[in-house]
Amino acid sequence: MPLLRLVLFVVLCIHEISSCRNGWETYDGHCYLLGDRKVTWGDASALCKAEHAHLAVIPNYHVDNFLRQLATKYAYGHSETIRFWLDGSDADIEGDWIWAESGHRVTYTHWNHGEPSNSRHGTDDCLVLHGGMGFRWDDIPCLYQARYICESP
Repeated sequence: MPLLRLVLFVVLCIHEISSCRNGWETYDGHCYLLGDRKVTWGDASALCKAEHAHLAVIPNYHVDNFLRQLATKYAYGHSETIRFWLDGSDADIEGDWIWAESGHRVTYTHWNHGEPSNSRHGTDDCLVLHGGMGFRWDDIPCLYQARYICESP
């Protein structure tokens, strides 16, 4: 009987450690929430912080692929009109993309062809997954309205 209790305790602990809050999706030890409100990049960051999280960071192809699949599933039938804020920004130094939460330079990228374009007179400083571009990366003004993806470790 003590062995059964120990096994049950270990299983419950592993489940608790690896599971995410209701409405969040799990991948590779992180939890992700797709926000359904359209807000500015700054407001999206604040909404994530209120959830004890930050805007999502994409460090590699695997996370990128997971988030693109998640966004595609969320946006089914409306993907061309949907964008999701990520944590990337080049607001401090044009062309020097960093993850705002950590200050680390963006090393992995999946820009859409011709992006980042900074096409709006130097104001395209924030990163989105853009549905009209197959949820590849796009730079748009931080004051635009978009949905967002929060990430929690």
